Amino acid sequence: FLGLVYSFLGPDPFVAWMHFLIFFLGRMVHTIAYLG
Repeated sequence: FLGLVYSFLGPDPFVAWMHFLIFFLGRMVHTIAYLG
C-alpha cells in the first residue's frame, strides 16, 4: 500500500520523508496514549 502511494506521488525524497515522519509521530502518540 505504501509502495503504491509512493509510486503515485512520485519518487520525491522530501515527500517520502514527510510521510515517514508523520507516520512515526502518529505511532509514538498512539503508543504513549495506549500505555498511559
